[in-house]
Formats: sequence, C-alpha cells, structure tokens
Amino acid sequence: MKINSLFHILSFFLAVLTFSMPFVTIAGQNSATLESGVDTVENVVMKAKADAEQDANSDTNKIFWFGSGVAAFAIGCPVGGCLGCGVGSIVDPSYFYDTPGQGIGCIIGLTTGVLIPLVRIYNHLPHPPPERLIGKSPEYIEFYADAYKSKTRSLRTKLAAAGAATGCGLMILGCLVGTEW
Repeated sequence: MKINSLFHILSFFLAVLTFSMPFVTIAGQNSATLESGVDTVENVVMKAKADAEQDANSDTNKIFWFGSGVAAFAIGCPVGGCLGCGVGSIVDPSYFYDTPGQGIGCIIGLTTGVLIPLVRIYNHLPHPPPERLIGKSPEYIEFYADAYKSKTRSLRTKLAAAGAATGCGLMILGCLVGTEW
C-alpha cells in the first residue's frame, strides 16, 4: 500500500511540474517586460509610427496621385455634368431654354463626378510592404501598419484633392481667358 501511495504522490508531483513550467516561463517573460518599463512599449510605438510615416512619405508617388485628382476632375466633371444635364432635362424636357432642372442636375452631376473618384481614392487602403516587417515584434507590426495606412491614405487624398482643385482652377482660368479673346 505504501508503494502505491508513494507512486501516486510522485506521479502527481511530476504532472504538476510538467504542466506548470510553461506557465512559469510565460510569467517570467511578462514580468521582464513589465520590469523594463512602459518606456520600452512607448518607444516601440513611437519608433513604429515614425518609421511608418517616413516610409509612407517616400513610398507615395506624389505625381501619380496629383494626376489622379486632375483626371478625376477632367473625366468626372464632363461625364457627371452630361449625366446631370440629361437627368435634369428628363425632369423638365424643354430644350429651348435653360431650365432650373438642367442647372440643378448639372451641378449635382459635376459634384458627384468629382466626389466619387475622390471617395474611391480615400477608401483605397494601402498595405505596407511585408519585407519591412520581417523580424519585428507584433506590437511594432501593429502600430507600423496602422500608422502607414493612415499616413498614406491622408497623403493620397490630399494630393488627389489638390489635383482636382487645380483642374477646376485651370478650367475656370480657361473660361475667363477664353471670354477675353
């Protein structure tokens, strides 16, 4: 009987040691992270955000996105304007004089013709190149990806909006110069 109870005690002790070691190791890693301080986590976050913003600035093709804004205006404005005038003429089908329906339809068409491409540019989510994230900690990867997407989206939207505004300004300037001749 003593051998049986000694066997059970040793088996229980061996099982406790076997299953508790991974938890002791994890607890030791977490305590080492906490002992090193919150500064380490904050430094990782700040470094990830700074690296992501710098990479986003260098990766964004500024000429392409500015040109996309000009193209959004140059293509979207006439297409939207024509569709808007067509819808306005359906509302008031008089072709002999300018009707309020055509004017309102044209304004709505021009606005949507420019806004739809800009909204599409804004909603396009860029992804950071994966080779930049190899060997980095999960916290670094998470904050880097979020900051990269945010900065790239912001840059693309601002450049496209500036391109659309430039296209609009050039059209107005062309109309003003054209009336002077």
